[in-house]
Order: sequence, then structure tokens, then C-alpha cells
Amino acid sequence: MMVMHLTHRPKGFKGLALFVWRSFVVMFHAIPLYVNRLLGADLFDPEKHRAGVVRFMAHYITGPDLQEQVDLGKMTQEDAVAISGEIIQARKLLLQEKEEAKADECDPAA
Repeated sequence: MMVMHLTHRPKGFKGLALFVWRSFVVMFHAIPLYVNRLLGADLFDPEKHRAGVVRFMAHYITGPDLQEQVDLGKMTQEDAVAISGEIIQARKLLLQEKEEAKADECDPAA
């Protein structure tokens, strides 16, 4: 199985190419959720794959982005609050993982 790191960015990707790459990555993580929804059964663990989508969103989505979606009528305020809570938790986990990785790099005993 191919593993994609959410922070991985091919060299030279800027502008539209970078947007397309990020869209591809989030769709890659969302495919199992779509399959579950289409078949009406949980073939794939929905929590695991939903977490992948939320982790990706945590890199790029901010509060003003969510508020813009609410203002456009694309989502309700309650949905925006729920999503922002998940994004905040994902950002905390990402920060914790970054700090652990940095500590592992600096630790000569490891």
C-alpha cells in the first residue's frame, strides 16, 4: 500500500499545480469514505480515514476559511464549529508529532 505523507510536496509545485496536488491528496484519503457511503456499509474504518482528511485540512484550513463557507451558505455555523474543533485537535497532534520528531533528531542516545 502506498503511504503519502501529508506534508510531502513534490519539488517545483507552485500555484495551480500545488492546489491540484493538495486536492489529489485529500481525495486519496477520502476515497474509502466515498466507498462506504456508496455501498451503505463500513468496508473501511471511517474514523481512520476521516482522521486523514481532517489532518490534511489542519495544514491549510483556517477559521476565516470556515466562516467564508458559512457566509456563502455552504455549511451551517454548527458544522463550522464542529469542524474547527476537529482541526484544532489535529493541529495539536501535528505539533506534538513535530516536537517528538525534533527531539528524536536531537537525542544522541536514540
